[in-house]
Amino acid sequence: MTASLTLPGPGDPAAGLGRALIFALIVEGLLLVALAVEMARTAAPPPSAPPIQITLTAPPAPKPAAPPKPVVKPMPRPLPKRAEVHKQTPPRPAPKIAAPRPLPVPLPPSPVAAPTPPQPPVPPHAVTPPPPPPAPDPQVKDSYLGRVKAAIQAAVRYPEAARMMGTQGRVEVAFTLRDGAVGQVRILVPGVMAAFNAAALAAVRAAAIPAPPAALAGKGMGLTLWVDFKLDGGY
Repeated sequence: MTASLTLPGPGDPAAGLGRALIFALIVEGLLLVALAVEMARTAAPPPSAPPIQITLTAPPAPKPAAPPKPVVKPMPRPLPKRAEVHKQTPPRPAPKIAAPRPLPVPLPPSPVAAPTPPQPPVPPHAVTPPPPPPAPDPQVKDSYLGRVKAAIQAAVRYPEAARMMGTQGRVEVAFTLRDGAVGQVRILVPGVMAAFNAAALAAVRAAAIPAPPAALAGKGMGLTLWVDFKLDGGY
């Protein structure tokens, strides 16, 4: 049986369609071939490089050090042996036997002296305290205190306010006195005005106190006296 392929003529309308279909199949076949070639080239492993051989070379072994030379110590010379001399021990002399000594004759007992009685203790010398100094003569003390009062009264400055008001008064003061030095001044009985108190204290501190007599020298005294403020007295 013989099969024949009849191609359409140029005037057949189906002829153009057939040629287009054939051309499309040819193009599609070429694309498939190109795709297969590309896939084959991509899938093939790249040529491997030849292996590189690395040879490790061991460093040269160090030369063994020369062993130290042994030090040869000289052998000590043997000392000559001394000849042993056997000494003969002389015989010991026989011990001497001492003659027995006569027994001592006992002496008569000596008389025992009677014990001496102890002497009574000597009493220590009694220290007699010095006698107290004699008391000063009252007349001497009163005379000196009068001079002290006069010195203080002479130092009084009459307060101007009291003078203008015509006020008079007196203030009792107390103080200590030793060799003409005044201390511990204070008011015992104040005056009618505070100005009198201040003037009395100032007069005691500013007064020219006379030196004490010999009987009162070096003795402290506590004094109490009145400071008078009188207009007719010139104070």
